[in-house]
Amino acid sequence: MPSTPVPSGHTPHMSSGPMSQDAFTPGGMTTGSARNYGEQPRIYVPGGPLKQCRSCLSCRILLTLKQFCQGGCPNCPELNMHDEDERTVIELTTGRYQGAVSIMKHGGWVSRYCKLGDDMALGIYAVTIEKEEGM
Repeated sequence: MPSTPVPSGHTPHMSSGPMSQDAFTPGGMTTGSARNYGEQPRIYVPGGPLKQCRSCLSCRILLTLKQFCQGGCPNCPELNMHDEDERTVIELTTGRYQGAVSIMKHGGWVSRYCKLGDDMALGIYAVTIEKEEGM
């Protein structure tokens, strides 16, 4: 499944009732296409635990390796990660990062503090990153 963004109006929660059509999928993403219908912006959510995520070396967004391989980086389309093999995606990302911040709206103090511009996709970002040795 490609890196399908999550409409920002949705929040993950546990529910005892039936899930809606836009319910969270096992990969940590929601279905639907809010951007196509002019609704709220989408939020890119990692499809696994943060310990298993990788950070884009260019913009610091956190996604799983599988998400980068299937959908590329939402902020760095010029890297064409979705067209590359897994080894190349590993070279364009890193598993060595510290801290994670969630950007749910643009212009907040967190996005300004982390120097994440208003043109960045909403989602979870690493606070600091290091390039992996041997890459």
